[in-house]
Amino acid sequence: MNYMKEILEPLLAVLSGGVIVYICKIGLEKLVENAVKSSFEKSIEIFKNNLYRATKAYEILLGREMRFYEKVDVLIAELVPLEQDLLFYLKKDSADNRWNEFRSNFLRYCELTKDLKNETLIHQLYIPEEIVKAFRELVIQMQEDAQFWGETGMLLYNGKDDKIDYQACEEKVDQILWKVAISQSKTYSRLKDLSGEKE
Repeated sequence: MNYMKEILEPLLAVLSGGVIVYICKIGLEKLVENAVKSSFEKSIEIFKNNLYRATKAYEILLGREMRFYEKVDVLIAELVPLEQDLLFYLKKDSADNRWNEFRSNFLRYCELTKDLKNETLIHQLYIPEEIVKAFRELVIQMQEDAQFWGETGMLLYNGKDDKIDYQACEEKVDQILWKVAISQSKTYSRLKDLSGEKE
């Protein structure tokens, strides 16, 4: 019996130590696995959160950029015929009440200049610099031309049609229409880029 006891005790000690080591190994693997899983889940959650915030920020920026295009489209649609009407009502055979028509168009021209300037300033952070620049140049040209149109309108008011420089008037109209075309072209290119459409 003692002989068996002497043999079994070391054997049990070795086996129980192996079992303990095995249990510890399994426990350590589980601990590491849970730590990795927890870390991975936190990383995924952080990634999802960052992606959500980036997407939301992009949607806000894009929304404001689109709002700019919508607002200036309406202003440009009014500006083009209005610019041409300024010249039209300066001509002798254009209408009976030329001065009132010219004056009404000129006042609206001044309001449109202010509106375009405000929309460009308000939205300049949300639109590409080349588009901001194109609209700034358009507004600057409109502001410069306002004095010319005002002085020309006074010639009409005072009955000095012979002093009106119709050639200069036509050049002013062409300059504005050219700047409108540039701003519209840049806007169109931007919208094509945003839609993923290739040239």
